[in-house]
Amino acid sequence: MSQLAKRIVDEATSEKPITSQPPQKNQPAMPKKDFTQIAFRIAQIATGEAESEPELEGKKADSRKGGLKGGKARADKLTPEQRSEIAKAAAQKRWGNTN
Repeated sequence: MSQLAKRIVDEATSEKPITSQPPQKNQPAMPKKDFTQIAFRIAQIATGEAESEPELEGKKADSRKGGLKGGKARADKLTPEQRSEIAKAAAQKRWGNTN
């Protein structure tokens, strides 16, 4: 698949990512797009009728870039003992005392 075709398909299928988390109380669930909606969006982008979404600029781009690095950088700085303590605390919070 050519680079252009891949980009068009990616843009058409990933307008708003669908998460595995349930929607918040005041936020409606985003319905999944069906095949015809995706095909229509691909045709619009390919013919120039629809503009692709602009790239993030300024503070938003910086925040996104930092957020992508943050978790890995933090994990690299932690010792195995610290990671174990964090994991135990998280499990305790999530499942409580099961003994």
